[in-house]
Amino acid sequence: MVRQDEGLTMGGAVFGRTTGLLGKVLQYVPVLAFAAMAAVGTHLIQGGAANPTPKNMIWSGAVLATVLVYFMNQRLIRWLYLRKAREVGEAPANECDYQLTDKGLRITWPGYLYEIAWDRISQIALYQNAWLFIASQSYFLPRRLFADNDAERTFLAFALQRLSEEARDRSREAVEVREGMVVAWTGYGKG
Repeated sequence: MVRQDEGLTMGGAVFGRTTGLLGKVLQYVPVLAFAAMAAVGTHLIQGGAANPTPKNMIWSGAVLATVLVYFMNQRLIRWLYLRKAREVGEAPANECDYQLTDKGLRITWPGYLYEIAWDRISQIALYQNAWLFIASQSYFLPRRLFADNDAERTFLAFALQRLSEEARDRSREAVEVREGMVVAWTGYGKG
């Protein structure tokens, strides 16, 4: 059990007793990064990108630096979160089990169980290399966890049979993969 004052929170950027300048920077980097990108982007859209002067090149460099700082901040936040989780004795769950039942999608981690009823799933969407089961929140199922294309198609066929007609209509990519209308993905069996 993590006490509130230990601060193991994924939603915020301060983990544990990270205070002072580092804590403040971690809290505001995402907001500042997007504000800076908006300001610099506005300048570039107004003609700065079409005129390669040293001033405009500095602005373009500022965009690149802002994006790099943002992504480095995200990696730092994850590293701090995992480090704090280990310190307080809560190991991050690495193993996850996805099960399709007649009642719905069941996702289990050590110590956690989520069950989403089929009538609550509004869509199965393809997002990069994962299937998204969209309900009140989204649940990711990485495609690499399937042994092959046939296993993925069987899984999707079972899931699509149980969705409502409206949800099936919104799940266009899942229907196309199930019916073999798209080229097979090549990253199977790596999970």
